[in-house]
Formats: sequence, structure tokens, C-alpha cells
Amino acid sequence: MSAFFEVRDLAVHIGSTAILHNISLAFNEGQVTALLGHNGSGKSTLLKTLARQIPACAGEVRLEGKTAKSLGARAFARIVGYLPQHPPGTDGLTVRELIA
Repeated sequence: MSAFFEVRDLAVHIGSTAILHNISLAFNEGQVTALLGHNGSGKSTLLKTLARQIPACAGEVRLEGKTAKSLGARAFARIVGYLPQHPPGTDGLTVRELIA
């Protein structure tokens, strides 16, 4: 069975700073996974990269066996939902509008 999300040799840089380097892991469907680490260890960066909010400098992110880059925005959004911890200005939005 292939992984729901799979990351191979992932590297992410913010400016000239390497945040993630040579990360390989898989998230399997039906399993709960916890990301644990100190502040600044790259947990949020990894999640933002999986959600296509931050581009990877190297490596590959696969979703259901396909490269995440190969999926259009609409197809990707039908599979992956991402709600940031601190969403942008949401004053006056209903929950339905926020999720949309």
C-alpha cells in the first residue's frame, strides 16, 4: 500500500537559511501521526510544505502516489485541507466562508 503523503529527500530554505534538509518520511492513510520537536525545529515548515504553502528547494512530495506538483490547485484542494494556526484576517467571515 502506498503512503497518503510521502516525502523524499526534502529540503526547504527560507532565504539563505536551511530549515529542512534531506527529510524522507511517509504518512499512511488511517494512521495518526504526531510531529514532535523543539520550537524552530521545522514542524510547521514541513506542514506548510505538504500543504503547498511553501515551496521545496529539493526533493519530492507525493500525494496518493502522484507528485504534488502534478496536481492542479483544485484537484489538490479536493484532497488536502489546510487551516493555519493563525489564519489571515477572518473578522466578519462565517465558518462556511472561512473553510471555502
